[in-house]
Amino acid sequence: MIRRRRLEHCRAHLLRPELRCRPLHSIAISWGFTREDVFGRAFRDACGMSPRDSRQSAARAVAGLPRDPGQNDTTVSPSCPHDERRL
Repeated sequence: MIRRRRLEHCRAHLLRPELRCRPLHSIAISWGFTREDVFGRAFRDACGMSPRDSRQSAARAVAGLPRDPGQNDTTVSPSCPHDERRL
C-alpha cells in the first residue's frame, strides 16, 4: 500500500509539465525510493512503462503529438494501470 502511494505521487510529479526538468532520481528520492534502479523497476511493473517513457508520453500528449513519430494516432493516454494492481 505504501509503495503504491509513493508510485502514485512519483507518477503525478512526472506528468506535471512544470517539473519536466527535474531529474527522475530527484523525484524518486523525494518520495522515498533510495535507488533509481529499484524505482525504475517498481514503476515499470506498476505502470507498464519506464518513468522516462511515461514522462515523454505525457509531454507528447500535452503537445498533441502521436505516441511514436511514425504513428498517426494523436490520442495518448498518460494513464497508469497500477490502480488495478496490488504491489
